[in-house]
Amino acid sequence: MEIVYRGYIVLYNIYIILFILKKSVPHISTPKTRGSVRNIQMDKQTMMVLKEWLTRQQKEMLKLGYKFISTNNLVFPTWQNKPNQPTQPTQWNNSICEHGHLRHITVHGFRHTHASLLFDSGASMKDVQKRLGHSSMKTTMDIYTHVTKQSEQETVTEFERYMKG
Repeated sequence: MEIVYRGYIVLYNIYIILFILKKSVPHISTPKTRGSVRNIQMDKQTMMVLKEWLTRQQKEMLKLGYKFISTNNLVFPTWQNKPNQPTQPTQWNNSICEHGHLRHITVHGFRHTHASLLFDSGASMKDVQKRLGHSSMKTTMDIYTHVTKQSEQETVTEFERYMKG
């Protein structure tokens, strides 16, 4: 991943990490479709956390002897300043859930949670489609129909409550 800061707007370029099977070494490659490369805006609080992480990361990497003053570093590299294994986020997530006594959500589940929260906040199907990088709205609708049906039920309930006074 590459983060480009422009004020509180972040351009978050996403790359897929693939294995080179002969050496089992992670390799950064381009996504499978052009639509997968996209810019998304981030909220101020998330940007503050990312900026704090970037500062801490730069200090730690400099201690290890890596020149890490750049706007296109990996967000979570190894201590050797290389891409992590694709399984690493799952291992981190499992550890955090275990130590924090938290309900387990898969790493990909965070994507679904994000989409559900977008719908809950009133985002349109088109906005969610664009943010998730789906090539068609049908894909978004097929995956998140249960969320929109829940929202429809809540709308009916709110309307009934309003009509009853």
